[in-house]
Amino acid sequence: MTKSAFKKATKNKVITAETDNLPRWDFSKFYPEVDSPEFEADFKKLEAWSADFTARYEGKIASLSGDELADALNEDIQKDDLAGKLLTYVSLKAVQDSKKYSPAEEAAENRYSRIASEGAFFSYELKQIEESAFKALLAGSKKLQEYAPRLERVRQGIPHTPPLEVTKFSSEANASGGWVSLYDKLQANQRFEFKRKKLNQTQILDIFTNDPDPARARELMRHSWMRSAIRVRP
Repeated sequence: MTKSAFKKATKNKVITAETDNLPRWDFSKFYPEVDSPEFEADFKKLEAWSADFTARYEGKIASLSGDELADALNEDIQKDDLAGKLLTYVSLKAVQDSKKYSPAEEAAENRYSRIASEGAFFSYELKQIEESAFKALLAGSKKLQEYAPRLERVRQGIPHTPPLEVTKFSSEANASGGWVSLYDKLQANQRFEFKRKKLNQTQILDIFTNDPDPARARELMRHSWMRSAIRVRP
């Protein structure tokens, strides 16, 4: 729709957060639902893949040839891609409907934290390769040279590498995750009454910032809860 056509179609219509027909995300290309067999099958595939990857490579990274290390890196990237697909899907579903999907998001993050802990050895062992040996591996393998930027990013953190046990524990414990999740849930469940309707925070702020009727924004400001919501704290 052109800009002029849009103006004509909305000439006598006041568009608000409650009445506008906003676009809706369609995630069916990913999975039918967060509790679908397809989603669960991919998560189980990721868990089994991670366990197998760890069994094959943990404690052996320094002994790999350049080509073998390239193969391991490629597999690790593919594994990360699957994890990214799963977590992005469930995260976006939670954004779409926090009250309904936040439990599924939290469960997925907890499952993935164990996978991340299991796979923490990989970057740790990459950092343990001596610099001279690392350069020799790169020089001797064209396959490995394709991953040079990724390897350099990993190895930049060598001076600040914690012990592997600490890395694994921090991945699995994810101490702040529960509090962040609780805050998100509380915020998502908040409702504010405005013009006899109960609106969530996003709808209220959208009226305040985007509503074409300035009188509605001024009316919002008369509510004490709105002044509290937009107060800037030092």
